[in-house]
Amino acid sequence: MTVLPRLLFVLLVLQLNAISAFSTQASQPWGRRIFHHHPCNNPQQRTFSSLPLNVMTTGDGTSSSVYESIFNFTDIQENAVSKFERIDDAIMGGISLSSIRQLEGEDFARWSGVCRTDGGGFCGTRTMPFEEPLKVGANVDGFYILCRFTSDDEPQRRVWKMTTRTESSRGEQLYQAMFEIPPSEKDDEMEWMQITIPFDSFAQVRGPRLVEGAPSLNVTGGLYQIGVTLSKFQIGTNVTELPNFRAGYFELQIKEIGVYNKEVLSTETETPLLETEVVKTLSLEEANKKRPILLKILSPVTNVLFSEKARRRQSANRILRKRGLSRWQIFKYAFQNRVERKGLTGAILESAKVAIQDSFRLLLGLTLRVLVFLPFVLTLRAIQLISGFLSKATKTKQA
Repeated sequence: MTVLPRLLFVLLVLQLNAISAFSTQASQPWGRRIFHHHPCNNPQQRTFSSLPLNVMTTGDGTSSSVYESIFNFTDIQENAVSKFERIDDAIMGGISLSSIRQLEGEDFARWSGVCRTDGGGFCGTRTMPFEEPLKVGANVDGFYILCRFTSDDEPQRRVWKMTTRTESSRGEQLYQAMFEIPPSEKDDEMEWMQITIPFDSFAQVRGPRLVEGAPSLNVTGGLYQIGVTLSKFQIGTNVTELPNFRAGYFELQIKEIGVYNKEVLSTETETPLLETEVVKTLSLEEANKKRPILLKILSPVTNVLFSEKARRRQSANRILRKRGLSRWQIFKYAFQNRVERKGLTGAILESAKVAIQDSFRLLLGLTLRVLVFLPFVLTLRAIQLISGFLSKATKTKQA
């Protein structure tokens, strides 16, 4: 009786949060795009062709592929990071946390955070929806990302995915492709890697699952969103976790995200890979205005029921309980921390606020179960019983 209501809650919050944003800046175009010829000529840059579970070098530096950036983080004045938003496992009840930022004086963006498997297991960053679809040329073969992994020497213990959308919907169904980030060679932490992700390696997914019978990625109508994900889940027909997944802190530094053409093109007749001259992203307010009215009504309820702060507090409580602390000891420990941060009065007020919020969340959850989910389950079971009875009656009559 409790499994179905819980499942329905999860599906509801997934759908609501899939079309919600966490943070953004005002709508504005991103900056210039650059052609990159012979990328391997840079001694501190390697180029890789990334297919599902396969990474290989282009060779001796004679590649004539053409690269055109969509997001160029080499110039902080372009503020490309303002076009991205967080899309962590908080949308499905997890407590992972990440952000993308650019520090003064740096010619790259830092996407970093902590990926936790408690209730989730992925972090992501994606663009806000494009106001108009990003048109790519017919000669484009896929995406590329110019990056380096700096937090540790085990990028292969994470699942890396590139995501994109070919329609304006922000539901959980989209296109994804896995790619690999090789460890740096010879302890050279300054080495940049140009990794390509072909369009033909993308598949339509719902969460980490493949959508069976779905069409292949078709970019002729344009792209509506681009993102990058770190996950413990591999793409497959069934939910499959990466063996020996490494949770915890990560940092991926990114110089560019763009598109490429792998064929040799004449330098005298260069054809731009992007047909769209100026592309703008929606602001948070604009994206929220486009949500269906029902979701606008239900969002405050789901925000209360699935508060990220509350989930983090519950996760911390579970960890402390496993270490042998009683509920009273946990409360005392939390109260002492609040006293150190906010003083005695502030600690009392914050503790009272937490207690009221948790009580309201519990009451609201019980009310929804009794008034919504319980009648739904009973109705569903009644339909099943009636269907079974009618089926037996029909078979008896035919006999």
